[in-house]
Amino acid sequence: MSPFKSTPGQAYRPSNGSEFSSFESAYCRRCTKDLHHPHGDSGGCPLIVRAMALGVEEEGYPQEWIHGPDGWPTCTAFDPIEDDGEDEPEPPAPQIIDLMQVLKESLAEEMMMREAEASAGMAIDQDKARSALPKEE
Repeated sequence: MSPFKSTPGQAYRPSNGSEFSSFESAYCRRCTKDLHHPHGDSGGCPLIVRAMALGVEEEGYPQEWIHGPDGWPTCTAFDPIEDDGEDEPEPPAPQIIDLMQVLKESLAEEMMMREAEASAGMAIDQDKARSALPKEE
């Protein structure tokens, strides 16, 4: 969403596609009015089209897209989809948890070995550098 707060109540318009994508993820994709959501109505939300087609100063720009009381962008028409729990992932089986723990321990051991090798290599490189220095007489 907008990287900057603004005056509460001021019209909000995303400044670029990335900012709109963040706003859409926070509001539109989680709203009952969104055409793309399975629980959304068939008409979709007209605010998106109007916000993209009109400037904030033009008649018809969605008054629902504003900077909220905290100064951050919001949509006052947002109607959150109730969580039906269908999207909740199944917990992993105990065997998967055990396998993940073994993998975690194995990776930790490998990282320690690589760090030790890197430290040893640095010591060898320092010894080579010292031996290349001109001998003091």
